[in-house]
Amino acid sequence: MLALYNGANEEDLQEALRNQKELCEDKKLYRFLGNVLYYQQPNLSSSETSSERFYQLTLSNQLWLKNAQRYGKYCIGVDSKYDLNSDRAPVLAVVAENDAGFGTPLVFGLSNKENNWTTSIALKSLKNNILCNDSNCEHKWYYEDLPNEKGFQRITECAKNHNWILLTRYPIALAFKIVGRSRSIELAKELGPLYSEFINSLDITQELKN
Repeated sequence: MLALYNGANEEDLQEALRNQKELCEDKKLYRFLGNVLYYQQPNLSSSETSSERFYQLTLSNQLWLKNAQRYGKYCIGVDSKYDLNSDRAPVLAVVAENDAGFGTPLVFGLSNKENNWTTSIALKSLKNNILCNDSNCEHKWYYEDLPNEKGFQRITECAKNHNWILLTRYPIALAFKIVGRSRSIELAKELGPLYSEFINSLDITQELKN
């Protein structure tokens, strides 16, 4: 929004900030509109090993979803940060490399805890909304309530035509990483059954689970 004022002196910037109509016109603000792909309120009565226990908000927009279809099929980057907001809530960023060699965002996820469950929700939300390759497709989408009635998710109808094996395998690798980085044998043994439970919860064939 301040791109027009690159290189401006302090006096010009102060004047721009005072004139908010010029700075924050509707056309500029419209560029920041996005889509909620997934929203879930935490159900604290659920098991600590259930994805329903955690708060989750996943955001994207049509351009980012198109970039996911173009650039994110074979490789994506996933990371989260705690120190960029006053509540220290984990903010998960999923990015891909575009043709120019720069990172482009695909989705952002906000949760109350970073773990395999919340990361899996964010990635599954992306997978359920990646646009197909058909230029004549309207890419219709709809919202549906979650089974636990604690939120809702967005589903793009043509997303099922886009085979993203990458997003099926990534949660498995993440869960394995969590177990593999255990600081003790006892902790690894404790997390082992949770890892197996997580794998069995994924919407994949039994052959892939094995």
